[in-house]
Amino acid sequence: MPSSQAGRIQTQQNETPLAMRSRSKDRNLDHSRYESLEEGQIRLLIITGFHLSTNLGKKIPVCELKPVSIRYERFTPDYTALSYVWGANERSETIICNSKRLTVTASVFDALSHLYSRRLHETLPIWIDDVCINQKNNIEKTLQVKKMHLIYQRAYKVVAFLGRAAEDSDYALGQIHNLTRRLAFSPDVHPKSLASNGLPHQYHRLWTAVALVLDRP
Repeated sequence: MPSSQAGRIQTQQNETPLAMRSRSKDRNLDHSRYESLEEGQIRLLIITGFHLSTNLGKKIPVCELKPVSIRYERFTPDYTALSYVWGANERSETIICNSKRLTVTASVFDALSHLYSRRLHETLPIWIDDVCINQKNNIEKTLQVKKMHLIYQRAYKVVAFLGRAAEDSDYALGQIHNLTRRLAFSPDVHPKSLASNGLPHQYHRLWTAVALVLDRP
């Protein structure tokens, strides 16, 4: 027996069951199969439910990728186009897509989980660039990016997800409507005249909270 082959067999025999499971798990990650798209097509991510992972201690979105045509508006299916904060680039979270594991960023995971949790067990068709575009196919990425204006235009709804609540973000978003309404009538408000226009003073925590929300990447 060649020494290299013997070495491989010896290494596998010395592996612990945990190490073997981890190696098998890594091979199954990020192998969601992307079907080729035809002219005028995009993919929609259909969220069908959650899988409770006892290992991770959290609910994992269960999804399917489905090619659809948006060439003609009248035949375009209803879907939600998602815009979201990028956050960290690390793919630290896992979803189940087409019965396979797919790693995604924390921002994508949070957005999918949040949107589906509000649907009360209905399926949810979403277009989200990070998953619906095959990120390993540069030709497809170029073609799909050129369609993005049409993708958002054809969507039944566009949702902007700003990430998890933090740093008074819920408070800021709750007050933004009131702020825009007041500023519409006084667009040139000076910081010193905020109070006279019915707005919080310039050192109020509201302005810091709004600035932090708008500064999210």
